[in-house]
Amino acid sequence: NIITVIINRLDETGNVVSRLINFSKRKLKASVQPGYFLFAGNALLCTLSNGLKESWTEELREAWAGCYTCLSNAVMEATYASDLA
Repeated sequence: NIITVIINRLDETGNVVSRLINFSKRKLKASVQPGYFLFAGNALLCTLSNGLKESWTEELREAWAGCYTCLSNAVMEATYASDLA
């Protein structure tokens, strides 16, 4: 699945972004509205916080939020650019 691809290729940022964009163009546009990305990002951070408990730090939150924001913005721009223009 796409999450496994991302985790296994964290050191290949360009490749991860390309794969996410290709995936989103094929799968997301028909069923995912751009506004859903905010909810998904918040759910990700909440899940990580609950799962990591005491190990969850502000530094980790900022890193995960930054990563998610970067990836989701790239996906939204590639997938919905024509709709937003």
